[in-house]
Amino acid sequence: MVDRPFLVAACGFLLAAASACGNCSGPPPAPRGPKTPAAGGTTVRFDPKKSEELDIAVGEEKSFEIELVGEGPVPWNEVRISTTCECLTAEYAGKPTETRAKVRVTIHGIEEEDIEGGVTAEEVKDGKERTLDEHLVNLAIRRKPFVMPREVAIEPTAEGRFEIVVGQAFKPDATLPDTILVDVGGFDAAKVELIDMADETKRDLKNALMLTRLVFVVVAEDRKAPFETKVDVEFGAPPVKATVKVRWPGLK
Repeated sequence: MVDRPFLVAACGFLLAAASACGNCSGPPPAPRGPKTPAAGGTTVRFDPKKSEELDIAVGEEKSFEIELVGEGPVPWNEVRISTTCECLTAEYAGKPTETRAKVRVTIHGIEEEDIEGGVTAEEVKDGKERTLDEHLVNLAIRRKPFVMPREVAIEPTAEGRFEIVVGQAFKPDATLPDTILVDVGGFDAAKVELIDMADETKRDLKNALMLTRLVFVVVAEDRKAPFETKVDVEFGAPPVKATVKVRWPGLK
């Protein structure tokens, strides 16, 4: 068992409240080619128009991608992405084509609530703003155990280091367990090695968030070849079990 070091900083709990512009994402560089907007001004729509209801834990973050689709060539430098609540942030993902742009949406489980959030595309031109379309996201945020990420694609660094975080939020006046981690039960020790773990408890007026950060590296003898494996963890009160898929691309 690895000794537990001093507490480390939490992984992004309770983002600072953002203004409307704080949740905005500036556009990426516009693609080469024609930049003439569709007749009558820029016309884009989100695909899909609405997300299925998403269930997330307080303290958890989860991302997904949607697309903006233009009826003709779109001047993306004139299209701004913003969100309607601090539990959502959105930004362009990758380089757009003339008619399509990917948008990465991240959900932040800040407090227990049911809320309908929105991701908005706005035309910003000549000092004027015009709403083009909105993607709706129904959220159910609850105090329950969570693991982040649910799948790991390890960066091909020299040691193949990666982290898994388990956590759970409780009411601020609740009696807390000693640790949120019950067991790191199953992983292939011939492929990955657990080298560190650290606990932290973060409190505010609405929640007491308990976290355990697990740090792994790829075993040196197995770093050249790509592989897929898994890590089984048990955590929470009452305990739950989860399996995190792990992919290693190998070192060239």
